Amino acid sequence: MTTPADIQDVLRVCAGAELGTRTEEQLRDAVAAVGAWDTLAPAAERHGVAPLVYKQLKRAAAIPGPQSRQLQALCVRHRRANQTRFAVLERLLAEFRTRDIPVALLKGAALAHQLYDDSAERPMRDLDILVRATDLPRAAAALRSDGFVLPDDHGSPFIARHHHLPTACLRIDGFVVSVEVHHDTVAGDVPASMKFEDTVDGFVQLTLSNGTRANTLGPTAMLCHLARHGFEPADEIRLIHLLDLLKHAERNVHRIDWKYLHRNAPAVCNALRCAHFVLEIPPLLCDVLRPPNACTPAGAGRGMRPLSRILRPGRPVPEMARELLSPPPWWLHGYYGVPPERSLLGCRLWTHPARVSRWLGRRAVSYAANRLQREPTTFTT
Repeated sequence: MTTPADIQDVLRVCAGAELGTRTEEQLRDAVAAVGAWDTLAPAAERHGVAPLVYKQLKRAAAIPGPQSRQLQALCVRHRRANQTRFAVLERLLAEFRTRDIPVALLKGAALAHQLYDDSAERPMRDLDILVRATDLPRAAAALRSDGFVLPDDHGSPFIARHHHLPTACLRIDGFVVSVEVHHDTVAGDVPASMKFEDTVDGFVQLTLSNGTRANTLGPTAMLCHLARHGFEPADEIRLIHLLDLLKHAERNVHRIDWKYLHRNAPAVCNALRCAHFVLEIPPLLCDVLRPPNACTPAGAGRGMRPLSRILRPGRPVPEMARELLSPPPWWLHGYYGVPPERSLLGCRLWTHPARVSRWLGRRAVSYAANRLQREPTTFTT
C-alpha cells in the first residue's frame, strides 16, 4: 500500500522534526496541505512512527479529533506492548545467562533505549537478538523453557539455512511477543555476513527501561547492520528504519569509525546519503558525510517488493519480470551502494539481474531439497 503524497509529507516532516532538520512551521505547512486525514494513522503505524507523529502534531499543529484519538490509542498500545516485551526480554536474558549463552540485542530492542527519549516511542514488531551459531540449539531450548512456541522450520519450502531461527512466539497480557534469534545480522540473500564473532567494533552495554543490563553491537557495527536492514526489499522503506539509521549516526558521530567505513564499507555511507532524499542528513553528520548533490532519484522512499509479493501464481510473466528487473531507482542506489551522482546503467544491466538470479537460485535449491527430503527444512546453519 502506497502512502498518499500529502500524508507522506506529514510523516516525513514529523520524523525530520525528531532529527532537528524540520521546523514547526514546515510541519504546519505540511498539515495545511492534507486533503484527507483518514489514512494518517494507518500510514504512521505502517511506517513505525505513530508515537512520534502524535508527539510532533500535538505540539505543533492541529489535526481532526478522530485522527488524533487514533494516534493516541496507538501510542497507548505501543507503550503497553513495549512494557510487556521488555519484561519478557528481561526474563529471557536471565535464562540465557543461566545457560551461559552470550547475547547481543539488535535493532529496536537496543535502539529504543539508545536513541529515543522514551522507549515507547520506538514501536517494534519483534525482539531481535544475536547469538553464536553454535549456540542456536541451546537458545532454542531456552526459548521453549520460557514458554515460547518455536516452530521446527520457517513454514516455507523456499527457505533454507536462514540467518535466524523461526520466529518464536509467546502470548502474554493480551499481546503476542515475538523473538527472532539471529546467528548472522545479514540475510542470506546478500553476499555478506556479520556474525557474533566478527563484529567490527565488538559490543557495548546498555540499560533497559527495567534496569537490566544487556549487550548490543558497537556503534560502527550497528550502523552497518541498520544500513543493510533499512534497504531490505519492501513495498515502502519504513521511515522508522531510516530514522534509526540517521539518529544512530548522529548520536554516535564521534564513536563511529568513519575511516573504516569509507575504506571498507562505502555502501553504508551511501545508504545514509540516500536516506537524505527522504529525511535530511542532520548538520552534525555533514563533516563526515557529504550530502548528495544530485537530483532526487525517482521513487524516493519506495522499495522493491519481496519476491513472495512479486511472484504470485496466475500473474502474467512479463509483468512479474518487469517488476523484478526495474525497481525504483532510489532503492537501487541505496541497496547496491551506487552513489546518487553515478549512473545506474551497470547496476541495471548486470548487478541487479545477477542478484535476482541469486535469490531465485537459493529458493529453487531449497524447494528441491525439501521435495527430496519430504520433510520441513530445519534451522540448521
